[in-house]
Amino acid sequence: MGMLKKENDNLRSNLHIPLLRSYIKREKQAEEQKVLKEKYDIFDKDLLVVEKRNPVAQILKVVFQACFTAIRIITSVALVILATIGLTSIIYPNIREQLTITIFTIYEEVKFFLNLSP
Repeated sequence: MGMLKKENDNLRSNLHIPLLRSYIKREKQAEEQKVLKEKYDIFDKDLLVVEKRNPVAQILKVVFQACFTAIRIITSVALVILATIGLTSIIYPNIREQLTITIFTIYEEVKFFLNLSP
């Protein structure tokens, strides 16, 4: 009996949340319309005011979002590859030895490259 009451309460609260969200959305839109109508001196209550954004700014925003997404994907793939290499070098001793030699060689080359100017 107690369990049924809790389920009914959850159902009621879940039904009211979308109604509350739609009410809040309508109130927010009405407030925005009020501000826009005052901004542009429009007195018609039935008129819906829509501000259009600059198309160049919208294109730049989309391009930046696409670049950011591409960078995130590339970074994630690189991280997975590096983790796989690290895990493989820990598991297999032959690969571990070769990786150690390669890392030491890279370190020496970078050290030599940076010490070019006396």
